[in-house]
Amino acid sequence: VVMEQMNVRDRSRRGALLEEEDDMQDIEFDLPSGSKRWIDPAKKKKIIVGGTIAGIILLIIVIIGVSSYMNTHPDHPVVVDPVNNGTDEPPYLWNQPRLPTGVSPVSYLLRVEPDLNKFTFNVYERIQINVGSMKRRSLVLHTSGLTITHAQISSASNQQVIPQSSIIYNPDLEQVTFESDTLEKWITSGITTVTLELNVTANLTESLSGFYLSSYTENGVKEWLATTDFEPTSARQAFVCFDEPALKATFEIVVVTQGDYQALSNMPLNSTTTLADGRKEFQFLPSVKMSTYLVCFIVHKFASISTMANNVTVSIWTTPSTINQAEFALNVSATAVLTYNNYYQIPYVLPKLDLIAIPDYPNGAMENWGLITFRQTALLYDEVESSAVNKQRVALVIAHEIAHQWFGNLVTMEWWSDLWLNEGFASFMEYVGVQDQFPDWELWNQFLLEDLSGAKRLDALSTSHPIQVSNLLPSEIGQQFDSISYSKGACVIRMLEAFLGRSAANAFKNGLHDYLTKNSFGNADTTNFIDAMATASNFPDVIPLMNSFTRQKNYPLITIDAISDSQIKISQSRFLYVPDNGNETLWWVPIFLQMNNGTHDRSLKQVAEQTSSYSEANGLLLANVDASGFYRTKYQGNLWENILTSLASTSTPISVETKTVLTDDTFNILLANMDGPEKYFQLISLFTKETDYVLWQTILNSLNSLDVLLALQPSYGRFSKFALSLTTEIVDYVGFDVNDADTHLLKLLRPSVLRTAAKYGDSHVIEESMTLFRNFRQNSTNIPADLRQAVYVIAMENGGDDEFEFLLNRSLTTNVASEKLRCLTSLGAARQPHLLRRALDASIDPKYVRSQDTMSVISSVARNVIGRDLAWDFFRERFTDIMKNQGGATVNVGQYISSVASGFTTSQKLEEVQDFVKSKELSSGSRSIEQTIESIQRNVKWLQANADAVDAWLRSH
Repeated sequence: VVMEQMNVRDRSRRGALLEEEDDMQDIEFDLPSGSKRWIDPAKKKKIIVGGTIAGIILLIIVIIGVSSYMNTHPDHPVVVDPVNNGTDEPPYLWNQPRLPTGVSPVSYLLRVEPDLNKFTFNVYERIQINVGSMKRRSLVLHTSGLTITHAQISSASNQQVIPQSSIIYNPDLEQVTFESDTLEKWITSGITTVTLELNVTANLTESLSGFYLSSYTENGVKEWLATTDFEPTSARQAFVCFDEPALKATFEIVVVTQGDYQALSNMPLNSTTTLADGRKEFQFLPSVKMSTYLVCFIVHKFASISTMANNVTVSIWTTPSTINQAEFALNVSATAVLTYNNYYQIPYVLPKLDLIAIPDYPNGAMENWGLITFRQTALLYDEVESSAVNKQRVALVIAHEIAHQWFGNLVTMEWWSDLWLNEGFASFMEYVGVQDQFPDWELWNQFLLEDLSGAKRLDALSTSHPIQVSNLLPSEIGQQFDSISYSKGACVIRMLEAFLGRSAANAFKNGLHDYLTKNSFGNADTTNFIDAMATASNFPDVIPLMNSFTRQKNYPLITIDAISDSQIKISQSRFLYVPDNGNETLWWVPIFLQMNNGTHDRSLKQVAEQTSSYSEANGLLLANVDASGFYRTKYQGNLWENILTSLASTSTPISVETKTVLTDDTFNILLANMDGPEKYFQLISLFTKETDYVLWQTILNSLNSLDVLLALQPSYGRFSKFALSLTTEIVDYVGFDVNDADTHLLKLLRPSVLRTAAKYGDSHVIEESMTLFRNFRQNSTNIPADLRQAVYVIAMENGGDDEFEFLLNRSLTTNVASEKLRCLTSLGAARQPHLLRRALDASIDPKYVRSQDTMSVISSVARNVIGRDLAWDFFRERFTDIMKNQGGATVNVGQYISSVASGFTTSQKLEEVQDFVKSKELSSGSRSIEQTIESIQRNVKWLQANADAVDAWLRSH
């Protein structure tokens, strides 16, 4: 029903963004390093030829012997099939997915020389390497897509050129081995440090990965820039390196540019020199010790604005024509730096922080130390053209990336299995970084929408995974960038903060400070963090609590039942949409019950159930009232009836957080077939007079999920009437009158409500929207930015070719990235199949849509019930073209399949998806493919169990 495996907002490190202003969910698609790489025919030819040569070489090795071959072919590199045993026997191939231990880099010197006329680049590397614990006669590093033209190894007093025949490539593992008898002799003699010097070359492509090309138009002229995106394992596409997060080193970076191009990197500029040939050499200060995935260098012609945050220079960089959209980002960034300095009691460690908007970017943003890269929609904000949704998104993404400068950069996870230590914390801290700047946004309430709800949806699948994944292979890294690492990680941290806040003042902040201080410029794992929190709080229960939520997938359903007039039973079981009755997983669950006589600790400390005293004289009983617990609650018998009675009256105040969690839990318990539809429909019918954004968006999200399930059912007409009646009063409340006095939350609520009402046939909303659109199209009468997404979608739902042409053309002329994406994704709301097909065709046509936005457009069609099958057929028919459209970037096919197929509700479509996956032999994104298939299976089973009951309730009401 929902694309659960996609991370909300655009924080995921690999993906194409879907921007949905109606529900504040900008969905990213993970792109794992192990997924299938799509390349142009020229590259494919090189690989085929290279593979043929490799096969011939191997045959010669077998027949003649390695020694003879090496002596007679000193100038040919060797490409080896990774089936060797990995020992120090010829050809000394290391065949393990992780690099050998005992070797670590100390420092890199990188001299990068891109040619933006020929679209190539050369890199000179000098890597100082610690070999004191080395147990092999060869060096193994990472490389991918690079040609090594020269290699030399040296010690303090000796050096040796490594012949091409002693450079052995392992393409499957993206590794290269440098063999050297001299190295073995040096190590035997006691030498502990050597220097590896390399010259490498490669093409600059629009791959959105590694060191790649981007472009934009300035004053009618196409301009190029070269930029990087290295997380998680793409630094090896730009330079040969030890591309694992624990293998940190310092970096001295020099960039040589042509013409009037400038350069940026992680550190401040040290010097600029004009060379004899007219090129400019930009030399940057040596970096702090950091991981390869955080390295960044950019060649550009951008403009910037700057300010100071204490002694840190904060700058925003973007194209000259969009520099007027950078002011908001500058203010948010500078304030966030100060906020985090104070919160952690650890100052930002670099002298500058640059944030740059890249026209073509695969992610929402990337936290490169000192030089954060963003998609334009995640950094730029136009006061007239951008909406409140855009504004909030920009602020939160900025705060998320700046939070990484501590969690991720200063202290980095030991291995990608602990990615949540980076992403979970940044997803939590982004709220800290923005809340004080904009308190009226009520961000901690919005956390329930942005993180808690989505994480619980994904984690209710049996194909989910623990926050901390053991034995994670390099090929599986990309699959970690999902709502579990980000949002569930943030939720567990928030639960820990609330838990410690009840028992030990400042323990949470003190624990974070101690963890960051102890591991600064190094690496850490989950155990290091948990131990720091337990020590700071002096509360040993922190360890079992955190272990149970980080090492186990899924989460508990807490069931509370009155078993007598004086007792209740509290029990836990694993919550799954498709229950597994044989599983006995238990959690250490912090449960605090709220009654009229106070709050009572009834935590389940890894026990299945317990009883507690309770009397109705204590009044209403509620669990998880602050919504900090990562569990769902089911109330049985009179306890549920008491809640409904209290909600129907005004005598007992119940918080918005509690109402929101009640709604979300009740709906998802219905999806899990643990209750019939009556409870859900009864509950949301009590909220028609509510006006809170978070509560209403939760209701609208649940209605949208039901809409997907019921769209092909006989009951859909009755469901539409019910949904329309539910929104009558809130439509009157939000209206169309936009003014400066509107609160931020009203600006968020209005477009969601209007879109929903129009979808279910509210004639007034449709007429008003069409009038606004017509005046905008014919007379250039401005539509307020906060209304545009709703009006554009409603116009497409109720319009035709004229509306389509207008939005498509507007997407080509606006220089505001958020408006461009708004126009493009609205095209998918059309109800005419020929227009939907045009939108799909445009999605892979670079004249209309940048490759970074391809999936956003395709998904907008797939979310339309009329376009769902069209999008699926298009995806299958044009599969190769869609992949090529990504320009060679590593693509997580599983997330693409999810975006077009997760809304299917029939066994026939389930079989089609399974057949397609099998026919394409798809392995990339395998977890997300499994999750999509499980989601469709859930949809099918739910309809079989509930379609009649839903119809019966709707008929009777």
